[in-house]
Amino acid sequence: MDQSSYNNWDIGIKVLTVLGVAIGGIWAICSYRMTSEKEFRRPLWDTQLSLYFQAATSAGKIATLPEGKARDESVGEFWNLYYGPLAVVEDDEQVCEAMVDFGECLPKPGRVYAEEECDKPLVQHRSLLLANAVRRSIGADWNRKLDQLNTPPTESTCRLRVEPQGVEGLDRK
Repeated sequence: MDQSSYNNWDIGIKVLTVLGVAIGGIWAICSYRMTSEKEFRRPLWDTQLSLYFQAATSAGKIATLPEGKARDESVGEFWNLYYGPLAVVEDDEQVCEAMVDFGECLPKPGRVYAEEECDKPLVQHRSLLLANAVRRSIGADWNRKLDQLNTPPTESTCRLRVEPQGVEGLDRK
């Protein structure tokens, strides 16, 4: 092998070495970022999952229990989740719509009558729709990015489309 061929091979090997190190470094940084974001998101995911199961459980109890104290407690739990913690973590496109639809069959806190007159089969059907929405949301949310949580609510946000009873001129900004 002559000197010129040796130099070409030497340069080629050095370039490949630098490229290999650069690609390995980029891969390591990307892997670290993906892993750290998933670990950062894990507490939110765990909370979301727990609240989803609580909502499906309370809807299931409401749909199957006879009138009485246990069913009334489940209705209270449903409204607590509806107006509180579930609104923070739920998937707006699926679970929120199902929660609103199910809630229309129940009297809101402080009210005697529901928004919609629903018989037991309709309540059971909407309970199943809520459970199905939860299942689909769990599958869709696994790789969802955290930056979507930074999006402010708009007029088209699920729960904000429903005008509160007795509250006129509400400034939602």
